[in-house]
Amino acid sequence: QAVAKLPDLGAGRPTLVMVGAKDAVVPANIARRALRDAGARRVAFYPEGWHLLLRDSIREEVARDMLRFMEHPATPIEAEARGAAWLAQAP
Repeated sequence: QAVAKLPDLGAGRPTLVMVGAKDAVVPANIARRALRDAGARRVAFYPEGWHLLLRDSIREEVARDMLRFMEHPATPIEAEARGAAWLAQAP
C-alpha cells in the first residue's frame, strides 16, 4: 500500500526523500526500485546511514541537510548528488 502511494509523493510540495545505505528495514535495492518507479525527484543518500538517520553517527549531517532543505527548499543539498548517483545504479 505504501509503494502504491509513492507517485503522489510530495504532489505540489517540496519533498526530499532521505535514504540510508545500511537500512535493514527498507533494504536499499527495494527503496531504489520503489523511488525510481515513483519518479522521486529529490533523494538524499547517506552511505553510512541506517533506518533511523537522526539516531545514526551521521545525525549531525542529516539534521543540517534537513534544516537547509526547510530553509531553502529549491536549493539542492550535497547528499542529493549521491542520491542521483545511487538511483542511477543498476538494481
